[in-house]
Amino acid sequence: MKTVCPLSKKTIDEHASQLVGIFVLILLALSYFVTNYILWFLLLDFLARSVNARYSILARLSRKILDLLNIKPKPIGAAPKRFAARMGLLFVIILLSLSSIDCFIGYQITFILFSVAVSLEAFFKFCIGCKIYTLLSYLKLV
Repeated sequence: MKTVCPLSKKTIDEHASQLVGIFVLILLALSYFVTNYILWFLLLDFLARSVNARYSILARLSRKILDLLNIKPKPIGAAPKRFAARMGLLFVIILLSLSSIDCFIGYQITFILFSVAVSLEAFFKFCIGCKIYTLLSYLKLV
């Protein structure tokens, strides 16, 4: 199923999206092994990306790195990626909530699911949130 956006013609750079995924994975690992406070940064960054990627520190950093490496943008639909960012925001909120109530098993399960989803995007260009968005759009739920 091709990722579509029947609602908008806006695009973002797929390469930048993948690089953001790599940064998110690194920050998730650091949040797990070093300090949970990194999740607060991810919360703000996912919030920014769920509104508009230009407000995201990770998206801006990714674009700068790709520009320095002379990697040309590869446009893809922005709406599915924004939906995926909102799913990422939800995952971070769940992680912060589970951490605050010391629900370690729930935290680990959520952390693993989130890490797998981000890894699929970062390394295989497979965006689970985008696929869900596409399915919901076919069902006329978004």
